[in-house]
Amino acid sequence: MHDELFARLKRLRRDLDPPKPDPKPARDALPDWFKRRLARPGSGAELATGPEPDADRRSELAPAATPRVKSLDAPRDLTEVMNAFGAHAERVVRLARAERHGTWPLEAALAARGDELAWLANDEALRTLALGRALFLDIETTGLSGGAGTHVFLVGLARFDLDALEVWQGFARGPEEEASLLATTASRIRASDGLVTFFGKSFDRHRLQDKMRLHGIEPPFADLAHLDLYHPLKRLYAGAFADGRLATLERALCGVVRDRDLPGSFAPAAWFDFLAGRPHLLEEVFRHNYDDVKSLVTLAAHVGSARVGRRADGTPLEGPADARHSALARSAVRRREWSDALAWLACVAAPSREQELLRAELWARTGREDDALRAVRALSESDDAVAAHAALAAARYASKRGLAEARAFASRARELALRTLAGAECARVARAAEKLADAAR
Repeated sequence: MHDELFARLKRLRRDLDPPKPDPKPARDALPDWFKRRLARPGSGAELATGPEPDADRRSELAPAATPRVKSLDAPRDLTEVMNAFGAHAERVVRLARAERHGTWPLEAALAARGDELAWLANDEALRTLALGRALFLDIETTGLSGGAGTHVFLVGLARFDLDALEVWQGFARGPEEEASLLATTASRIRASDGLVTFFGKSFDRHRLQDKMRLHGIEPPFADLAHLDLYHPLKRLYAGAFADGRLATLERALCGVVRDRDLPGSFAPAAWFDFLAGRPHLLEEVFRHNYDDVKSLVTLAAHVGSARVGRRADGTPLEGPADARHSALARSAVRRREWSDALAWLACVAAPSREQELLRAELWARTGREDDALRAVRALSESDDAVAAHAALAAARYASKRGLAEARAFASRARELALRTLAGAECARVARAAEKLADAAR
């Protein structure tokens, strides 16, 4: 019965299918915003020639009123680091835990519990994850696809210590320093208890892993707990925003407003300009990466508070509450937590007809058969796909109770299915309705 309920819910709300485990998805599985970046001129090694940015991003790159200032100097405050693979540079910034990024204090992430993160990410490996011992990771590369021709030139890692959030940015001043940068990155990740990224299971981890192996460095990711914030945030707010980009979510959920941020798609051009001795925007790339890493911290705090619905200080969470409550209800259904699912649905201020049907199904599962039958009877009076499913549910409930109206509901379900549904869904509902009608004779 649970599989049947989930299948109906999935058909009615296709936009929130559960994520399929695919550590290295095909390009077609990537979100639209990522595919647009992948297809954009300037996303790969061809940036060495410094192509003209596409028109839809020109205004972000160089606002007419205050043009961006390029520099011939190396990024500021860099220290050289040596290891067995050679040299690279690094910048370290320490921030007070109470410092705010947007409307959130950075230290709010420390309150996120592993069991909450595991529930929301649907990943039991996160149950023991403590964000106070995790690393928050974001990288900048010369391209979005893998291969020897793509270089990792900037790695941002943030971690909490006793009294601060430390943001470490490792930088390769040329392709010859990539191995050294990756060796230090691997060592730092290996010393942590877990990883937090945004879309990192599909991008950051694989770019690092591929290049580490190419340089003879053992990747540190095996058996490491990895919270990829993209997936729980997609489930919580799918369809609520124009897209699922980090910039969109940090603004809507954490109040982060960046001042003339340099889009990440222009980072490769800045590095190639630096290598060629041309005026460059690398300092803005550092700032973009620095802000990305801090946003991972505050978005992790938001995800950790999603089921409670408020911050530790009692402030309600930002973002559309109805979308979040509906998503939490669906997650509870997947876990067969019927009472919890009902509780989340009760929090939705303006439930859709699909949600009303789900609530009726949950009433039936929790012993409220009269309420369930009353609800699906009312829903079946319309002339849409929800009515077809509601009529089928009404036929099923009435049949179990030996009510004469079971056959009438089954006939209506078949009629509505043929008129409002299509393909396999239509055939499935019509066939089930016919069986119920035959049984009611």
